[in-house]
Amino acid sequence: LAEDLRRFENVLKSFFTFCCCFFSTSEPPEFTAMSSFSDKSKATASDFLSATKKGFFRTTQKIKQSLGKAEQTIDISYNQEVDRFRAHYKAVKRINKNSIKLLECYRDLSVAQANVAEDFYNLYESKHALYNAALKTQDTMKFVDNARIQLDEQMRKDFVDPTSKYLGQFKDIKNRIAANEVRRIDMDRYNEDLRSLQKNSVGHKIPMAETKYKIAKANYTALNTELLRDMPALYEDRDKFFDPCMATYVTATAEYHRQSAKTTADAISVIAHIDRGMVHDHPRVVVSTELSAVHHLVTAVNEDGSAASSSSVGRPVSAEVSSVSAASSYPSAAPANPNAGRPMPTPAPRPAASPRLPQAKALFDFTPSEANELGFGAGDILTIHRKTATNHTKRAADTSPFPSEYFSFCFKHRGKQASTDHQ
Repeated sequence: LAEDLRRFENVLKSFFTFCCCFFSTSEPPEFTAMSSFSDKSKATASDFLSATKKGFFRTTQKIKQSLGKAEQTIDISYNQEVDRFRAHYKAVKRINKNSIKLLECYRDLSVAQANVAEDFYNLYESKHALYNAALKTQDTMKFVDNARIQLDEQMRKDFVDPTSKYLGQFKDIKNRIAANEVRRIDMDRYNEDLRSLQKNSVGHKIPMAETKYKIAKANYTALNTELLRDMPALYEDRDKFFDPCMATYVTATAEYHRQSAKTTADAISVIAHIDRGMVHDHPRVVVSTELSAVHHLVTAVNEDGSAASSSSVGRPVSAEVSSVSAASSYPSAAPANPNAGRPMPTPAPRPAASPRLPQAKALFDFTPSEANELGFGAGDILTIHRKTATNHTKRAADTSPFPSEYFSFCFKHRGKQASTDHQ
């Protein structure tokens, strides 16, 4: 893998060398007329190619170092300071975020308190004894919100805003750590190139390689030394910075709660006589679920109109469970049922409905010619039991046959009656 990376690196070196030479040398005459590159455009393209080349070589060096195919400069004390800095940076960002969240929670609390006070005010009528107390509670919540505004202003001025500004130093250190990592990779890469040239005795390239390595090492050493000084200093500075912030937090919140308690003291005196425990023993004022008429239907009545018997209506299981829990929590205020404990009477079964039969209306008078035939007059209504092959139809009671051509047949269909004349 290392050999393949080396070959690929050599190919890219040749390509980037060609590109750099192309953009830095004079253009041939025939190309000059077609060219749209200005000096600034050529410089920008050259810088882009140079940055791309460096980025590739740095990535290659990191891969080789991660695979153990190249030497890597390791500074243990520096790495320890970086780890401590990152933990410190995380803690400072957390306290800044939570302080902002705290102020938002106080604001939401103030809005909720004002809403509840308004709800109580709307609940009471003007003649109620606590109407004025509810009105005063509304005004009290306004004073409490003013105290909250003072808390917000003080916290932002002396805690949140300074902490946000203080975090700027951490962002600078974070960027410098990333830049120092790039310088370390460049130093290791130039050092590896120099050793390769010295090993292969390529004398004419060694001075240039030595210069690149020394410059890269000097840049890395300068930034590394600076970070080894600044990171511990920033960590040790935490107490000096956060002591005033802590004092602001404690003082501001204590003042807010003090003003809130002072403002609500008058409202407390108005409701001091009320037993707050009564809410747990408050009786139920509506009919219990078991006795509610919604679950009972009257099946018979007495002469005076009172219910003589009734039947239960089926209920979902969830409704039964909720009714039991409600009945156990609240004593029923409904009058006692004299029939409680007695089994409900079973209603008499209804007779099965007979199937509907078609009917026919006589159009003419008919005098029977045989003893078993049925006589009828025009306009008579007969019920049809069945039709025979001799075109005679049997009626309802004695099922005597009669000629069907004397009738207009009526049919029942979905509650609507339709007639058709026999042809």
